[in-house]
Order: sequence, then structure tokens, then C-alpha cells
Amino acid sequence: MFAALALLTKREIMFLVPAFLIYHRLRKYKSSYSLTYLTPILIGGVVYGYYNYVRFGSFLQFGLGHEQTLDAFRLPFLGMLGLLVSPGVGLIFYFPLVVLKPILFPHFYGRRPREAVLFALIFITTLCFYGSYRNWHGMTYWGPRYLLVSLPFVVLSLGEGMVKFYDRFLWKSAIVGLAVAGWFVNLLGVLIYFQVGFAMVWYRFGSRAFWDISLWRFEYSPIPVHLMILAGLSSPYQLEFQYGQTSPGRLDLFWLSQVGVIPMLAVLVGALITLPFILSDNKSTKDLRAEIR
Repeated sequence: MFAALALLTKREIMFLVPAFLIYHRLRKYKSSYSLTYLTPILIGGVVYGYYNYVRFGSFLQFGLGHEQTLDAFRLPFLGMLGLLVSPGVGLIFYFPLVVLKPILFPHFYGRRPREAVLFALIFITTLCFYGSYRNWHGMTYWGPRYLLVSLPFVVLSLGEGMVKFYDRFLWKSAIVGLAVAGWFVNLLGVLIYFQVGFAMVWYRFGSRAFWDISLWRFEYSPIPVHLMILAGLSSPYQLEFQYGQTSPGRLDLFWLSQVGVIPMLAVLVGALITLPFILSDNKSTKDLRAEIR
């Protein structure tokens, strides 16, 4: 049922269905299990198709115009590479913990091989599908937004490997350091309205060169541009430019008015309190990890 609801929110979910069917086979489920899984999805697909027909006169018209035609696709190699490592939207820049994936994933596979195959198929399918888009970068947004659906499965598979190396201070430091780096990088897209950096590069270089420069030249990609904006006076990006209500060098603190200062302070204090516990090697922590194992 939830798979059908997911399909109604994002049509690309249908491409993940084979991954779950393969998982069913690896788990040696009965055929009736797979049928039970597929039935709500088929019903949801019919409902979705009828909804499209009412809106656009076609069961297969999703309202995305050119983006749903074959002309919007090409060989996925550039897009896949860009979604992983380009300075503009690459996953390693916006979710730095993923660099530990090649080392930690084998430990997850050793403990839970069937789930490892499922999670890998979900991520690879998502990467290949969106990497095939001409608009694979999803600009102008913060980070690889098209991979968002698959990121929970990346995080879950990292956890098993983290437990494996939890007693090693170097590993704990690397995990905490990369997590903090990811937090800070994504905070840059919240403190300052995330489209300001893109707009400044567009303003400076024009629309023709904008995409390649923002995506592949690190100094003009969103993270360093927002750092320069945050730096203020010495920024080489201080142009005669204003984007809506937000201008370079001005913090967009709208998020604080929505979340509230007190909850944000509480989260910060909680993080500072728990950090020593995470890095410690006392007996109670080891006993707790032993119980988890």
C-alpha cells in the first residue's frame, strides 16, 4: 500500500519495483508475497493513469512536458559522474559521509547480504535513471536533489560498518568530522538563500557558460560561492546584484523565524553534550555496543 502511495507522489518509484522483486527472490518468499506487493502498486498505477487522463487527456501524460519524452534522456555516464563527484551537485560534497561507503559497505553485505543487494539496487537504479536526464543536475537547487529518495538506504548501510569500527578512535573521528562537514555544507544553503550563489554566477558569466562553470569549476560552485558571500567584504563575488529580497552578504534568517531560536539552541547544546559520549571508550559505552551487536 505504501509503495503505491509512493508511486502517486513520484512516478520514478516504478523503476524501483524490480529491486524489491529481486529481494523477494533472495529471501525465498512465496509467489503470493510478490503478488501481494504488486497488487496495490498496480491499483495505484491505474488511479494515477486515470488522474493523468482527467488532467491532460492521456494516461501517460504526467504534466512534465519535455522532461518526460525520450528526447530528455541520453547516455547516463556524464550525469552519473556529475551526481557523484561534480563540485556543483556531487554527492561527495553535500553528503561527505558517503566517501566511507566503499570501505563500510562490504561489512554490511557480510551481515545482511540480501538487504545489501536491495539497497545497492535502489541506489544504482536511481543514479542511472536521473543520470540519464539532460537536466541530471536538477539545477538550480542545493545538492543532488534527484538522489534524495535513495539516501536513506545509503545511510542505513553505513551504520553496520560504523558499528564494526566503532572502537577505533580514528574512525570515530572521521565519522564525526565528515558528519559535521556535511551539516555545515548544507547549512550554507539555508543561511543564505540557496539560489543566490547560482544567480551570481549567472550574472557574471551569462546563461551560456553558467551551467558548466557552476557544475564543474569548484571556485564557482555553490559551496565556495556561499562561503564567499558569508565572508562578506573580501568576497570577489560582491557584485552589483540583488535577488528578490536577498542580496549577497546578507543572511537569510527566515529559517530561524520558522524553527525558532530556542529549539535550535537546544539541538546545539544536545549535540555538544552527546559528542564526548560518542568519542569516549568508557566501559558503559562498550557494554552498550556489545548489546547492540
